[in-house]
Amino acid sequence: MKFKLLILLVLSMSFFGCATSRTAADKVDATVSLTGTVLKAQGQEAELSVTYPEPPPSTSYVAEIARKVINKTVFVEGGRTEINGVPVVIRRVVKNTLAVKGEKEAQFAPGSAVQISIPKKFLAVVDFEVINDPGSDMGKILLESLTNELVDSGQFVVLERSKLKSVLDEIRLSQSGLTQEPAESMTEKIVSADILLTGTLAQTGGEWMVNLRVVNVRTAQVIAAISEKTPLMKPADRRDVSALSEGFEGESFPTWNLGRHGSGDDTFKVSIDRSTGAQDSRSSIRVDFSAGQHDNFVNAATAAKRDLSQYKGMELYVKGTEEMDAVFQLLSSMPEDPNRIDNFIGGFVVTPQWKKVRIPFESLVVNRKWIKKGANNFGAQSGDQLLRLNRVDAARFGIKGQEAAAGGTFWIDNVSFYK
Repeated sequence: MKFKLLILLVLSMSFFGCATSRTAADKVDATVSLTGTVLKAQGQEAELSVTYPEPPPSTSYVAEIARKVINKTVFVEGGRTEINGVPVVIRRVVKNTLAVKGEKEAQFAPGSAVQISIPKKFLAVVDFEVINDPGSDMGKILLESLTNELVDSGQFVVLERSKLKSVLDEIRLSQSGLTQEPAESMTEKIVSADILLTGTLAQTGGEWMVNLRVVNVRTAQVIAAISEKTPLMKPADRRDVSALSEGFEGESFPTWNLGRHGSGDDTFKVSIDRSTGAQDSRSSIRVDFSAGQHDNFVNAATAAKRDLSQYKGMELYVKGTEEMDAVFQLLSSMPEDPNRIDNFIGGFVVTPQWKKVRIPFESLVVNRKWIKKGANNFGAQSGDQLLRLNRVDAARFGIKGQEAAAGGTFWIDNVSFYK
């Protein structure tokens, strides 16, 4: 019953999207070109055998699931493609055999080789349900990780269906006459999906049974079913998804980089201060730096590998010996090469009194200095400047070298993520 309601929801989304032409979709450039051989051609119709390239090796269990989704949605019945630049409609797909129909008589000779151009498809991903543990966050985690893989593949335009209710509420408001924007222009904001991806998860003996369904929105037919029993993450890819609430009251902090850092005059010390803390606590992280800091990024850092895709930002309390301009850095790695790391930054101000700071992840920007030389100094290479919240390698809170030139101290406490 729930699945049928999802289909009705997507069909209603398609109705809104089709209120205008699919001009936006038609303008999306083809991203894949496959070769094929014409088996037969008669009139406006043709049948082809398609050659699929060898897929790259998967970097994770989620990447393997994403690859299966991609392979089973290369062609969608009722969709459009081009053969040697001639527009055609896909009539039937059976494994690697493709039946198409053009507007004019086919110009393809049986036995001839052709190039098939495939445009990006509009994909709507619906929340995954954990059927034997409704309170589990694993459905959201898989949804985010799989969505990231599908976006990175370049095969899809992923539609933000989680915000559909807000858009529909806005349309209803415009229809009431209380806004200046006409309702007709509001409907243009929703683009119809070509395919829908939904599914369920169930934990069984330390692994997860993943059942996915891929639905052709035009026909409401299930075009692919994917079932996998998997741990979802390889050991090297497993990341902490738990909520962080670090008040530095314990005895050990293995993920925090305590001790002396730097060399020569550009050294600074990170330690646990048992005499002061925020919100009536008596413990915090303390960073002392002396005059002469010119190039060093004086910072307190945690190197825990985390999946922060279900969080909106970082929250902490800070204070300093004087007012300072501070920087928050989030480092994330690429799945195919963990040594290719990107650095994203956001700013905040440290004052002589404890104050609460919230740093939304969406406000972070690419650290250009990291691209120029910071990555090399860190012993890594710069990545592709995409913030992958599901692959966070480190978080750093600190003072720029220029700000640190006069020396001083700053403290941080009660570090957490917020949703």
